[in-house]
Amino acid sequence: MGDFHAKAGDERVKDVVGLSGIGTVNERGSRIIEWCQINDFTITNTWYQTTLGDSGLGRAPVIENYSNNNNNNNNNRKKKKKKKKKKKKKKKKKKKKEKKKKKKKKKKKKKEEEEEEEEEEEEKKKRKNRRWRVNFNLRIDFFKILMTMTK
Repeated sequence: MGDFHAKAGDERVKDVVGLSGIGTVNERGSRIIEWCQINDFTITNTWYQTTLGDSGLGRAPVIENYSNNNNNNNNNRKKKKKKKKKKKKKKKKKKKKEKKKKKKKKKKKKKEEEEEEEEEEEEKKKRKNRRWRVNFNLRIDFFKILMTMTK
């Protein structure tokens, strides 16, 4: 809900404000007191005696030039939003670059794997050719031996 910067004062008002409030009533305090009377609420911290140190309250801040502060806050908010947008854009660009790098790496790996597979297939073919040659040569030699034996 936030802080209203309201002072309810130390004067008793029916069942709403007790005698242990702090300071004098300001405009915001009178509005809260009216609201509490309409809705049948009480400001309970005014009913119990405490020291300033115990209550955690202290002095309410003085608000001067509210409109100037508000404009400055709006300008600061706008600046922060711009910075956030820039950071988001940078992050998006970084992510895109990383994705591109990953895609390139994947493509490279695929190419390398395909090349390796092709090389393996070629080696297998060569091995088969060698076997066939060896077998063929053996058959020819065997046939020659048989022919010599039959003569």
